Amino acid sequence: MVSVDLGLTILVIVSFFILLVLFSKMFWNPILKNINDRENGIRSEIENAKKANEEAQKLKKDYEQTLKDANSEATRILQQAREEADKSKNELLLRSKTEAEHLINKAKLAIEQEKDLARKELRSEVINLTILATGKLAGKILSKEDHAEFISNSIETMSR
Repeated sequence: MVSVDLGLTILVIVSFFILLVLFSKMFWNPILKNINDRENGIRSEIENAKKANEEAQKLKKDYEQTLKDANSEATRILQQAREEADKSKNELLLRSKTEAEHLINKAKLAIEQEKDLARKELRSEVINLTILATGKLAGKILSKEDHAEFISNSIETMSR
């Protein structure tokens, strides 16, 4: 059978624990430290990535809001420009209409004045011709004032 040497077994067990303590001090702790450092570094990078993502989302949201505000402002400016253009158009049309009416009234007044002047000239011409004709028919010449009065009365009577 197999015999087990107790001294050798104890020596192997003691050597094993000594090597275990030596390896844990020399190799295990530095390996664990490197693993922990790497884990902390990864956590830090993940945290930084989360912060960067949150900042990017915030910037995106701010950009979208700014774009929305700019669109609203552009729409408002366009609407205001349309309203001002319509107002200017209406004012111009009103001013043009008023000016046209004024010119028409002025032309009508000028026409009336010209008509009155033409009537007066015609009346004066008729009076002069009538005086000449009457003087020739009556054989005597009446004073110009008498003839003018006579003709004026006759024309007034006829125009009524």
